[in-house]
Amino acid sequence: MKRTLTGAAVLLMITACAGQQAALSFDQVLGKEWKLTGIRVENVSTGYSRAGLGVDFSNSYTLIFQDGMIGGRAAPNSYRGPFVLTENQGISFDKLAATLMAVLGEPGGLSEGEYFDYLEEVYRWDIKGGKLELYTKNNEGKAGVLVFSE
Repeated sequence: MKRTLTGAAVLLMITACAGQQAALSFDQVLGKEWKLTGIRVENVSTGYSRAGLGVDFSNSYTLIFQDGMIGGRAAPNSYRGPFVLTENQGISFDKLAATLMAVLGEPGGLSEGEYFDYLEEVYRWDIKGGKLELYTKNNEGKAGVLVFSE
């Protein structure tokens, strides 16, 4: 009986350890420049692509998390504001401020206004396959994901 219980306990421990994933830490996100590489709305890609952005827009739609602030470049304006982390990988951006340069295009088919609208609705973050995913909603309230790569 004692041997059976010991074997069962070892099997339970092995099974529990095998099922655990490495814990996500927001430290994996901090201090890195992330570039938008895709947008999915209700699990369908919107067709946004960095390919063919050209020199003028190659640094558009970026973000960096540092010192409790988010910052980056939209198209063409720079932006900055505080972010708040909550439990269960929750995140929100509050009072983003941007420069006021004239917008002369929509790189990758995404307007700067749409990008800011998505950021204002972000509620959760995740790392999948080395990519940062920010869960959001579009202007119609449909679930969306902004996908960023380093």
